Amino acid sequence: AVSALAAAPQATDLSTQAQQLENLVELGRQLGLRDGHCPLCASGISHDDFSHGLDQALNIARGLDTRAVEQAQKERERDAALRE
Repeated sequence: AVSALAAAPQATDLSTQAQQLENLVELGRQLGLRDGHCPLCASGISHDDFSHGLDQALNIARGLDTRAVEQAQKERERDAALRE
């Protein structure tokens, strides 16, 4: 169990990824579409699809946050087991 936990992403890494994704979404909302194109990848996209994509990215960020909390708990349990 300890080695499996060691192979998993650290809680701080997951939390950082979530925050970065949230920042990217906020920047995307501020920039908006550029002549009907995504400001990140330049693909042609409708406003509704762009907005839906931003919402999906926020859902992914929330999932990463949830995983970060779960991972932090596992890390605490691992550390307690190692101390024993």
